[in-house]
Amino acid sequence: MANMLDQYDLGYMRMACLIWEEMIQRDDKMVVAVPKMIRRVAQRPWEILIGEDVPEALRGEAERHRDALKYFYSNLRCENVLEGNETGGLKLLIRRAMTAKLYKYMLAEIIWRPSSKGLTATARYTPLALFNTWLGKLRWSDVAYLLPGTELDLNNWMVAVSDTCMMKALSICYMFKRLPMQDALSFCQRYGIPTVHGETDMKPGSPEWNAFVDALSKMANDQAIATTLGSKVNILPAAASDGEAVFGWIIEMMNRAIVTICCGNDLSTMSAKDATGASLQANDADDLTADHCEWISETFQEQFDRRVIAEVFGADVEPLAYFRLMPPQDEDVDQEMKIDDHVTKHGVKLTPADVAERFNRVDASAQDLPGAAAKPKIPPTEDTPPVQAANEAAGMSRLEKQQFQSFVAGVQADQAPLVAALRPLVEANGADATRNALHTLSLGLDGMEDKIIAEDHATAALEVAVATDFLRALSGKE
Repeated sequence: MANMLDQYDLGYMRMACLIWEEMIQRDDKMVVAVPKMIRRVAQRPWEILIGEDVPEALRGEAERHRDALKYFYSNLRCENVLEGNETGGLKLLIRRAMTAKLYKYMLAEIIWRPSSKGLTATARYTPLALFNTWLGKLRWSDVAYLLPGTELDLNNWMVAVSDTCMMKALSICYMFKRLPMQDALSFCQRYGIPTVHGETDMKPGSPEWNAFVDALSKMANDQAIATTLGSKVNILPAAASDGEAVFGWIIEMMNRAIVTICCGNDLSTMSAKDATGASLQANDADDLTADHCEWISETFQEQFDRRVIAEVFGADVEPLAYFRLMPPQDEDVDQEMKIDDHVTKHGVKLTPADVAERFNRVDASAQDLPGAAAKPKIPPTEDTPPVQAANEAAGMSRLEKQQFQSFVAGVQADQAPLVAALRPLVEANGADATRNALHTLSLGLDGMEDKIIAEDHATAALEVAVATDFLRALSGKE
């Protein structure tokens, strides 16, 4: 093991990577803790954000950058070069990228896929055992592991580098756990069956004596003693008569160390007797997950965001939007609200944008700022009749109000199918109901689009309004 770790540090990584993969699959704690660490990160939601320091004049350009990155990540594909059945999207790539936390490096070949809709790619994950760092940088060694290998064209590779290599510590824990487990098995094999002591008055060496000894040997495997009557045998107890006390503590210690290295805390079942401690360790796990999310975000920004923006908008264009994997949020919302209420009473003014960002909400007022994306408006429903909507158009003449009223009524009639389809989604209560409503809505979108386009109530209202204004202009009064 020591030689393998030394070889890895010198750049010969193949043997260590192959052994580490088997360790993760075979150890009863690694096979749970390692995927759990990776899932905590891969399950986090992601978003494309516009930089906070983007000036208002570049807001439109930043929104185009955001749309390009959103299309890229939404259509990104991930494959495994050695496992043809493994395919997925962004979540699979995040899971694969997290292996860099285990091995220090992760590589994936990038196959760019431009189209009329935008630029995306296929990332082909390649196991680290096919590379080496013999000359200081990652080089391709192929399955034959030829050294020094072939230099990589980094324009077509994603290279994730972590500041940690967990498998070094995990492999040591694996070895310290495996050795006492082997000793425990040997102990059970040797002392699991009791020693049998038989006494007989037969003469040693006689046929009767030999038959007696043979019977004893069948009763106990290598743990039988035959003596004549009156002979005394002292059976000395093993120095380690309690195998659990001798081997169990170090095995348990290594199990906890393995899980703690991966997850930042031990498994909930291992801390069930100490609820307070488990809660504190859960906070440590969230901090570790948040750090992993920040690392993934920074890696994707460097490996993908810059390349996509340069390819779509020009080689010298700096990204005005960026990918972000959202870290775990503080779930003690009640405590945060109490703090906000306390500081507000003492004269501290909180901006809506700050509060919205902290509680992961959208500030509706920000949508009305110059340069902000327009907030979509839902057509009037039964609660907002066309007459009321028209009367709210202050400063219009009577004719203009009638035209506006007709147009609103036309829009309402055209989009009535969409409003009716959206109502179950708006009224959905809970995640399951929302998911079902979204699924039902998605099934009927194509037919609904055709039906809305076929309607022309709003078009007819606009034609009347334009014709009226045209006739008024011909009259020469205006």
